[in-house]
Amino acid sequence: MRKFLVISSVILGSLALSQTANPRPIGQPTSPKPITPTPTKPTTPAPTKPPAPAQPTTPVKPTTPDPAKPTTPPVVLPPLAPSAAIAKIKTRGRLIVAVDPQFAPFALRDIKGKTVGFDVDLARAIAEKMGVPLEAQNITFSGLVDAVKNKRADLAASGIQPVTRAGISYSDVYFDNAQVFAVRSGNPTKFVFDTKQIVGKIVGVRANTIGFLAAFQKLVPLGVKIKVFDTNQKALEELQAKKVEALIMDLPSLEALQAKKAAVERSDKAVLTEERYAFAVPSNSDMLPFLNRAIAEWKEKGGYSKALEKWLLDR
Repeated sequence: MRKFLVISSVILGSLALSQTANPRPIGQPTSPKPITPTPTKPTTPAPTKPPAPAQPTTPVKPTTPDPAKPTTPPVVLPPLAPSAAIAKIKTRGRLIVAVDPQFAPFALRDIKGKTVGFDVDLARAIAEKMGVPLEAQNITFSGLVDAVKNKRADLAASGIQPVTRAGISYSDVYFDNAQVFAVRSGNPTKFVFDTKQIVGKIVGVRANTIGFLAAFQKLVPLGVKIKVFDTNQKALEELQAKKVEALIMDLPSLEALQAKKAAVERSDKAVLTEERYAFAVPSNSDMLPFLNRAIAEWKEKGGYSKALEKWLLDR
């Protein structure tokens, strides 16, 4: 019996050692299938572009420093001396300019009745430089200078030429003008300013203007008949009614009428007179240096060019 037990123990121990050395689940075959490795495709290296040839470089020229350019220093104007006239204007609180509202496009009334124009724009620029608003007084041409003499206005404009007048001084010239002949549009017998053909012709002109003076000085001695009108409107009506053959007008006013599609045109390139416009002020006014500087600055800063374009003055 002991012998049987010993043999059984030996057999069981051998089995246990065998399972420990090679364990596997029950029912699994004792000879596993050989694993066949999956063949891998050989990789072909991507073709590489040959490097681009190096671009030739332009040699950089050595820079030679430019000699220092002389700079023009800004012009510094000397300060103006105090002006008693300007002090009075500032105390009053406004600059008063006398203009003729029938002297378009230098002075005229707009649709609201406000006085505007080339001269008014310039006078307003002067007032702004003083630091006060502008007041435009409407006066006929013949009364402009008297308004300054009688101190109803600080200055006057609208076709005033710097000719000798008692009690009056003038600013620098701010505009050049010319008196020309205007005729009806399409007039086949254009008025010609010729000493032979002009004899006996009837020419219209507005009273108390530069053209009025020129007509009696230059045309009457040639045998021309002068018809005088109080307004430009009446003169234009007479021209269209063929009661006058031509009108004497300043060139900017004629251009302004043409811009408004008025049936007038310039007769030829003849010029009856040429004139230069300036502001009239009381004699020896201490405001003149300020006035002249304001006019110069207005031109330098483009005010003159803008006013020409605004008021249809193609000069």
